[in-house]
Amino acid sequence: MGNNIGGRKRAKIMKINGEVFKVRIPAVARDVLSDYPGHVLLEKEAVNKYGIRAQPLDPEEELKSKKIYFLVELPKMPQDMIASRQRSVSDRAPGGGTVRMKMRGSQAYN
Repeated sequence: MGNNIGGRKRAKIMKINGEVFKVRIPAVARDVLSDYPGHVLLEKEAVNKYGIRAQPLDPEEELKSKKIYFLVELPKMPQDMIASRQRSVSDRAPGGGTVRMKMRGSQAYN
């Protein structure tokens, strides 16, 4: 009468704004992330344990049924910071750096 052996296998995905949608299992993280570029999936348990330091799921990691995942947008780096990083890398020309040498006892004066 209401008993069901073969329940629906779905994972819940929650966005930051509180919107929830479900994904049929079997599915991998890439299936969800393909619709949301610049986002990552975090497991609810990892967020509870590690907070903002929770590691995102690998794109090939399988989603598990009856689990909750958070869909989080990665922060964008400001353009001025990107430009300064590119400049600092290009300023390091080969041979333009300082070389430090450590010499041993008697070899230093020969």
